[in-house]
Amino acid sequence: LAHSVALNIVLIIVIIISAIAVYISCGLFFIVLQVHQLWLILHCIARIFAHTYVLLAYHKTRVDPCGYMTVLWECFMMRTPISLTLFLNAASIPTVVIERAIATYFSSRYENFGKSIAVILIVMQLTIGIGSFLFMSSNFKLFDSEKVVYCSTANKENALKSAAVLGFYATIDCISALTFPVLFCINKAILIYYLQKHSPTNYLMITTCGEATRTNFLLLLGLTLSALAFIQRFHRNKIHVNLSHRYQITENISSLQTLSPIVAFHSVFLALYLGALFMYFAIDFKFSPKQFAIYLESVQLTPLYALTLPIAIVWTEKHVRKTIQENCQKAIELTGSEAANHYFTPKGKNG
Repeated sequence: LAHSVALNIVLIIVIIISAIAVYISCGLFFIVLQVHQLWLILHCIARIFAHTYVLLAYHKTRVDPCGYMTVLWECFMMRTPISLTLFLNAASIPTVVIERAIATYFSSRYENFGKSIAVILIVMQLTIGIGSFLFMSSNFKLFDSEKVVYCSTANKENALKSAAVLGFYATIDCISALTFPVLFCINKAILIYYLQKHSPTNYLMITTCGEATRTNFLLLLGLTLSALAFIQRFHRNKIHVNLSHRYQITENISSLQTLSPIVAFHSVFLALYLGALFMYFAIDFKFSPKQFAIYLESVQLTPLYALTLPIAIVWTEKHVRKTIQENCQKAIELTGSEAANHYFTPKGKNG
């Protein structure tokens, strides 16, 4: 491996990408994703340390083919931070979805929950991440005298456990990606329902226009039965929206609009990585240690995800703000007759 130009290039590229990702992530730290970004930053730092250690070892022992082989405790020290932060980062995605689901279901009193929800969700993701890592590495012989050519948490010795853990993360990530649009539809449908009944002017501001608005509203209601269930629950209990409640629903919509592409983005990167690992274990490519090392380091895209995530968030936030401003401007520019038709009921009274 010390003489593999391809592997050395891959490791150097990963180090550079990880370093840039840490710099950008520290400069663009978003409150709503702070735990998710923290695991990404720690993961990139762990990769910088591990790959630099390996490259230095290769440089010092290029002459002796056995010199760059590592003992198991060295592998454990290098790979544990990488694998653990990878699992913790993956576990943070469903907790973000759960938090938004709680904010949606309890939107009328979510602001009174304080920090208890955040603490519970952080403990949950720590339990999932650490538990899955311990499960995968439970048969690791830390103090064995055996030396290995390449360190990897997932290997043929624990292939079944690796498949189970990776399959678990793929499942929860897929569920998370599908849940976000549903939550968005629920919040949008509730807000439109209330504004239609209690504030036609504000309803006009967020939806901007006659027949298209009615079509969009029906489409939102038809996208998910959950939206109907929420509206029926509110109507049955005769809960009237107040300023605080409406603000929470609006914040839910804004955050879901910002986070939905991020969750989808994460799912794409994770799917590529899990697909590559699945192909290796399922098809049995019969790679040499050098080929396996190059393959595994090439398909691990978390540093690239960490690099592009802040850029994607900034772009999405700007797009959401621009869309809101354009909708408000369209509402302001409506003619008097259009506004009157939308604002007044057939009886001539405000809706």
